Amino acid sequence: MFSIIWSIVVCYIVIRIIRQRNTQNGSGGTNQGMPQGRLPGQGGALPGNGAHSRRVQQSRPMPQPQQIQQSVQSQPDEPEAGSTLEYLEEKARQDAIEHAREKREEAQRLHKNYGGLRVAERFYEGSAVPNGKRCVVCGYCGAENLVPMMPRERYSCYFCREAVN
Repeated sequence: MFSIIWSIVVCYIVIRIIRQRNTQNGSGGTNQGMPQGRLPGQGGALPGNGAHSRRVQQSRPMPQPQQIQQSVQSQPDEPEAGSTLEYLEEKARQDAIEHAREKREEAQRLHKNYGGLRVAERFYEGSAVPNGKRCVVCGYCGAENLVPMMPRERYSCYFCREAVN
C-alpha cells in the first residue's frame, strides 16, 4: 500500500517539474530546438548565408511560442491537461487518509486485544540471534521470541500473546 502511494507521489512530482519547465521555457511543447529561419523547401536564402538571409528573417517574423500554444489549445477535441494531475492528487490524498485510518484501527485493535503490548518477533529454530536482540522464552507456552536487548516497552509472545519477561 505504501509503495503505491509513494509511486503516485513520485509520478505527480515528475509531471509537475516537467510542466514547470515547459512554462518557464515558454515552449508549451512546440517546436523546441527547430531552426527559426526559413525552411529549405520555401525558396530564397537559407539561414546563416550572409546579410541577405538576415534581411529575409527580419522581414518575416516567426510566430511566437505563445501564439502557437494558443492555437493548439483552441482545439476542443483534446482533453484538459490538468484533469489527470488533479485526479492523481485527489487519489493520493484519499489513499493517504485511508492508510492512516487503517493504521489507527489496527493499533486500536492490537491495544484492545493484547493489552497494549507489542508483539515480539518469531525466533526460528537453528537460526542465529541477530545483533541488538536477545532470545526470551515465554513462561506460558515455552516458545522462543526475539526482543531488543534493552526494550523500551513490554512485549508479548509471538504465538500466545502472553507477556514475556
